Amino acid sequence: MEAYKVLKIVLVLFQLVKLVLNSIVIYIYRKGDNGYFMGASYNKNHDAEAYVAATFIGYITFNKAQLIGQVFNYFYNRRSFYSRGALETVMLVYGIIAFLFSGVIILHFWLKFIPANHFTENDPACVGIWMGSLSIVLAVMYLVEIVVSQFMNSMSQSGDNRGGGIDTVDKGRVVQYHGVPANEVRMS
Repeated sequence: MEAYKVLKIVLVLFQLVKLVLNSIVIYIYRKGDNGYFMGASYNKNHDAEAYVAATFIGYITFNKAQLIGQVFNYFYNRRSFYSRGALETVMLVYGIIAFLFSGVIILHFWLKFIPANHFTENDPACVGIWMGSLSIVLAVMYLVEIVVSQFMNSMSQSGDNRGGGIDTVDKGRVVQYHGVPANEVRMS
């Protein structure tokens, strides 16, 4: 039971870190070229810009909604504080794909423009490579969040997370209910 509570706290902190990293990536995307628009590519390819901008903006909105939803869920039902629904899991899987592709798109364009003296001057290509690398780090963070949340869901369904139980007697049978609100005990 203690490990489950610790994992809940770790995952909420993990989401806050994702929100901060996503905010940093958006700032670099907008102001990374010495205060000017950085973009995903040097030649401002419209397809790449649209995909990358949609990923960054969409997932910063998703992270905020996820955190606000968890605050409401905490006050509404503390036992299922960090349960994942199917839609949230699908969004996390797509987050892996979207940030991985965004990082690859950014790295593909900015790795072409590294000058020979890139260690001695402020070069937008180095900032672009950093932005692409942070996008791939965010994809890995979404993967870790899925693995940990699926582990937590399996713990809550297997009975490892169940607190005290209630035994009821109905028609001579003993029915055990272990305090998981989502499960119903049906008697036939």
